[in-house]
Amino acid sequence: MNNSPIPDVKRAQGSVTFGGPIIQNKLFFFGDLEYTDLERSNTVNYAANPERSFTSVATLKAWIPFLRIDHQVNASNTYAARILGRRAKCSQDPNCRAGFAGNVIAQGGATLETLNDEWEKASLIVANYNRVVSDRILNVVTFSRPWQSIQTGIPSDEPNADTQCVPCLAPTLRYLSFDAGVSFYDHHRYEPQNRIENALSWFIPGDGRHGSHDLKFGGMYNYASHIQYSHDLENGVFGFSSNRPFNASDPSTYPELLTIRVSPQNSDPVIHSVAAYAQDKWQLTDALTVNLGVRWDVVFAKSPNEFNPLFADRSSYPVDWNNFGPRLGFAYATSNKRAVIRGGYGQLFQTPIFSSSTDFFWRQGVYGNGVVVTIPTTGVADPGPSGGRLPTNPFLVNGPVVDRALLNQLFPPDANIRNPSTVYLDNPDRVLPTSRQLTLGYQRQFPANVALAADYIHTWGNGDVVPYDLNPGIRANTSRTGPITRVDLQGLANSLGLTPFTRSVLTFRNDGSSKYDGINLSLERRYSSGWGSRVSYTLGSCRNNFDAGNNFQYLDEPRLQWGPCNTDRRHTLNLSGQVDIPYTGGLNVSGTFRFLSGQPLTIQNTNFDLDQNGVLFDPSPAGSYSGTGVDAISVDNKGGYNGARGVRFDEVDLRLAYRFRLGTGRTLSLSADIYNIADTPNFANPTGDQRQPNFLRPTSLLSGSIPRQVQLGARFDF
Repeated sequence: MNNSPIPDVKRAQGSVTFGGPIIQNKLFFFGDLEYTDLERSNTVNYAANPERSFTSVATLKAWIPFLRIDHQVNASNTYAARILGRRAKCSQDPNCRAGFAGNVIAQGGATLETLNDEWEKASLIVANYNRVVSDRILNVVTFSRPWQSIQTGIPSDEPNADTQCVPCLAPTLRYLSFDAGVSFYDHHRYEPQNRIENALSWFIPGDGRHGSHDLKFGGMYNYASHIQYSHDLENGVFGFSSNRPFNASDPSTYPELLTIRVSPQNSDPVIHSVAAYAQDKWQLTDALTVNLGVRWDVVFAKSPNEFNPLFADRSSYPVDWNNFGPRLGFAYATSNKRAVIRGGYGQLFQTPIFSSSTDFFWRQGVYGNGVVVTIPTTGVADPGPSGGRLPTNPFLVNGPVVDRALLNQLFPPDANIRNPSTVYLDNPDRVLPTSRQLTLGYQRQFPANVALAADYIHTWGNGDVVPYDLNPGIRANTSRTGPITRVDLQGLANSLGLTPFTRSVLTFRNDGSSKYDGINLSLERRYSSGWGSRVSYTLGSCRNNFDAGNNFQYLDEPRLQWGPCNTDRRHTLNLSGQVDIPYTGGLNVSGTFRFLSGQPLTIQNTNFDLDQNGVLFDPSPAGSYSGTGVDAISVDNKGGYNGARGVRFDEVDLRLAYRFRLGTGRTLSLSADIYNIADTPNFANPTGDQRQPNFLRPTSLLSGSIPRQVQLGARFDF
């Protein structure tokens, strides 16, 4: 990328396994210990600011232990337990930022000085008890406990998110295209869960006139918590209107915004989930099987509503009891058993996600401690710097230096204060989003080990959560720095006896909808006679009206706009195969080719607020658009949200393997894996913002994409 250097990287992986009987024919154990040390080059290029371009060696190191115990107590009772652990660290990689600060502030472009480290400890405990009640009835009780602890902080040999003095650090400098200074990320989160399930299987054989039934009944309870200790943003993030460095004698280089957390913040939301189901696999004939079932779900996601005027009873929270999901499926085999037609329909209910819904109610309510403040508190950038004048706000007029004394005077640390930034209120009408799926497929077996499969999938979602602004803004003009007047649609501030809110007051409404249609085709030649291959192709289309959030709302009109989903890939092609090379005594060559069409991209210009709704997100008109400079791309924009397509992805991987047979059951296998053999640069989508100097100019590789790499391996079996 723009002649950026590619550093030497290495990959080292190793494992040791052990197992055997503890009590012959009764009690067994198995263990495994894996170590991973993976490096990959990570290149980020800023053509307009080459001094900020960098190439780092992104590193992931992990220890992964595993242990399993199986015990057959007697013919009717068995139990098993397994424990999987993980202790890992990643560094020098922008994607190490697994945690995030919600939508309080977006992540800017990565630079070498703002990279984080992340430390992870995780474990999964699963235990099940199997009871054979009779020759036709089996009951299984399963307990599982996934647990995860993640710390994200400044680079260090040891986890430091709990001990780092973030206010002691220099502020983050958010220029137009990238972040400089130091990172603002520093938090520790725990994600423990406990789940208990029971499943009863009952087989009823057919009697010649009626087919057999395979019945299943079950239930589940899950406890999930999301404990977070956040120091994110305590050092402050100063926003600038350009990429030029700060110069005290040049007013246009002064900051125009400051976002800062006034003190540490802790939260611990909890979600309880309960489910029950019943289903029947009915073998009507030798050729036809029908599946019937129903599942009921209920979720208890408590929210703090003491200062929420949307609730008549502020000690309550919404619980959706009416979640019954039917299941229907069938499979029909032809008389020669070489082909099968299958289909199904099901309705699912989605449990709330902590990081995109319930966390906000606990961390950004009307009152709280450790709140995040944006200055000016209206959220509109100080118009001075972009107009060539000094800012007038006292927190900005001295440049990118945090005035702690003034900050503590206005927002006392550790105090329960009114949130001057975006406020989130739970919705008493909140329900679980639903997803319905319909499938229809055909599969046929041909001679010579060839199989053809074709499947159609249609999914439609209803009730997806979309933020809705109860205190929307109207901008005085179309300029980026135009003042905003807020309109309290329901008189919330007055009902709480407060002065008017100066920022958005968001709740979540179940207004989102989505549609997906996909055709999956595959042709496979199973491995035999020294070779095998498979080709698969997916033609898909995903559209929804909520990926853009509430960016088009004007006063009380949501004006949700349909467009391609952010993750939509219209075409996906995979080719794979392997062949034994004759007359070589053991050489095997295998490879894969992957192709994905570009993901959607919104063309916009955040210099303007064309609809004057106070949100700088207005898609540009349809037409052809081109970036400038090295690596820039051109796109055809259909207009609207996600109206353009970004860069495609394609990669060829190759594996060479040779097996030496040493006799008496011993073999030595040598291998060479070549990833991205053509050294194709697969870029992440560039920015579609015409205000940015790197408009339509890719600056970094897609996450997971790597330059050409070679991995050597050896294995000895005896």
